[in-house]
Amino acid sequence: MPNNESDATLQTDLVPEGAPPAHSLGRATGSGFSWLTLCLIAGKLLSFATQLVLGWYLFKEDFGLLAIATSIANFVKVFNDGGVAQVLIQRGGTNFERLSTPAFWIGMVFSLISAGLLALCAPWAAAIYDDARLVPMLLILALTMVLSAPATIFKAKLRLDMQFKTLSWQGTAWFFLRYVGTILLAYWGFGAMSFVLPLPVVSIFECLVTYQATRIAPWRGNAQFSIWSHILGSSTWVLIASFARAIARNGDYLVLGLLVSQGVVGQYFFGYQLTAQFAILMASNIQFVLFPVLTRFANQPDRQASAMVRTIRMIMLVSGPISLMVALNIESLET
Repeated sequence: MPNNESDATLQTDLVPEGAPPAHSLGRATGSGFSWLTLCLIAGKLLSFATQLVLGWYLFKEDFGLLAIATSIANFVKVFNDGGVAQVLIQRGGTNFERLSTPAFWIGMVFSLISAGLLALCAPWAAAIYDDARLVPMLLILALTMVLSAPATIFKAKLRLDMQFKTLSWQGTAWFFLRYVGTILLAYWGFGAMSFVLPLPVVSIFECLVTYQATRIAPWRGNAQFSIWSHILGSSTWVLIASFARAIARNGDYLVLGLLVSQGVVGQYFFGYQLTAQFAILMASNIQFVLFPVLTRFANQPDRQASAMVRTIRMIMLVSGPISLMVALNIESLET
């Protein structure tokens, strides 16, 4: 229950805005899905080509080390922004300007705490997995968390405004810079560090591009500490769901790293990237587009349910044939 009149006003104002006509949302959703699918395909093609090239310069143990390092970082990254981006989208455009400043500072605080926790865990992880290279890799991943934090708010604004074309171009450029940087560093002999050294640079690039697209400056306003509890209260379930996904997608690498050699983990990681990752990324891609759309149907559960059913069909229509193609060509991919 609100403690005072201002809290009551806040709770009243945080109601998502009404849904626009179905045909306009349908076009926006279809266009957004198409643009982000092109980005995803470009990213996977770049990733696949990069993995083939890296096979000449790196060892399977390097891939295993990457799997362990990113899995540890992904568990911590769950709390990186406190789930505020989802809350901003859920609340609707009329509330974004007022909530973006406290959400920005909440995200920065959580990113600093997450980065600090990851940095503290780095020596322990290196001791547990008996590989000192984990320390610099995790420290770079921790730095990346802090550098990428502002872009979370900018991208939430772009999603809310359904600027998926802009997000698609930014994402494609992000993939290109990261993978070209990884190849060059591997060629120059940086080994497993080649995977993580480009990340701070591409994080800065992401912040600059998304800031240029939105031209918002949430750090200039009042932090409004009085409403932090309300924003965090709404993001609790987002964090819980994100942690569950982190366990499902990364737990196996951490366990395998304790039971088998890094080379085996690297082979498993490489194979998984070639098979299941496309379907997972496609589902994430659709969720990225669908969430800001469904929030506009907050007061229309029938339209929400209908949109969700159509979306599930779309996922199966796109992902099903691609998954079958991978299955039919798995021997060639293995070779």
